[in-house]
Amino acid sequence: MKKEGKDLRKYIFEKINGNISKEILQNFFNVKLSVRVEIYENWHTKRGDIKKKDIANREKFLFDSVFKSLELDDCYIFEHTMFKIQSDEEKSEITIRRI
Repeated sequence: MKKEGKDLRKYIFEKINGNISKEILQNFFNVKLSVRVEIYENWHTKRGDIKKKDIANREKFLFDSVFKSLELDDCYIFEHTMFKIQSDEEKSEITIRRI
């Protein structure tokens, strides 16, 4: 993994570990999960065409980083939706809930 990826994974770990309590996480062990991924960024070229970007790798990186940080197994994901959202700000949001 490149340095940029390692730095981003470290950032994700720090964000998650500083904001989620172990009591909350107990509700997510060994149950079916639904995951919603929103990827915000500029998806258009200057001419207005849609940029050709492979988001599958980015999404997999997010799943691996987030689930490893939470110490959850992603085999429990039974629903999964992903949205590309047009934005000048580049960020990703993941929502995990029990089903």
